[in-house]
Amino acid sequence: MKSAEIISEYDNGKQVSDKSPDKRFFEFFEENRSRIREIILEIKEMDQNLMGIDMQIGMFSPINSIIDEEIKKLCSIPFRREDGSMFACEGVMENWKGCPPHSPLVSETIEYLKKARGFLIMQFNGISDTVFQKYIHHFTLNVEKRLIEDGNPVLQSYSCGPCRICSNGCNGDGQCRAPSLRRFALESCGFWVNHLCRKASENPIYGNESWEIQWVKDWNLVNQDPSEYKSVTGLLLS
Repeated sequence: MKSAEIISEYDNGKQVSDKSPDKRFFEFFEENRSRIREIILEIKEMDQNLMGIDMQIGMFSPINSIIDEEIKKLCSIPFRREDGSMFACEGVMENWKGCPPHSPLVSETIEYLKKARGFLIMQFNGISDTVFQKYIHHFTLNVEKRLIEDGNPVLQSYSCGPCRICSNGCNGDGQCRAPSLRRFALESCGFWVNHLCRKASENPIYGNESWEIQWVKDWNLVNQDPSEYKSVTGLLLS
């Protein structure tokens, strides 16, 4: 199947539930969005690594996610890089512990989706290279910590790309060196990121109206532009 066909299939895929967000979600959203925005922007302002990086923040009802075990396999599909070469994600190829097959089963993740009240999505513009992914990973961990301290329980959090928390890289042969800091990427857990961002854009917390995910939209296609990559992370709030 060609990339364009894969993208079309999952863009129109089945949600965990087609049920529209209920009053409970909108009450949660209205009660918490201002404080969540305040916390995230405060952390970003203090993070020199993310200076000049545009960000969008939004939230949606977790059960409206599109998630599938088959989506994890896309981590193994070759994709275009800045130098024009094509190869699969190094995390999958080198057996890193933040990538499939080490990520949780979709069935397990769905149980968290059913328990959560809101799926907080953060999107960052910028080249999705190894250094930037590490910055985003640490940023997401800091947001998670502050939200918990502020009284917003976080059931699960997800980063972008292979986990890069270890300065010397992941130990592909042994066990994870930092399981308490490891966060799986949304796509490695089977989430269709295009859909997550579209849903989050319906309930914006911060940012402009642009929620396109070019690295998925043009994945492995000739018109892919690495300069338009966007990194996406998510937190399931209780």
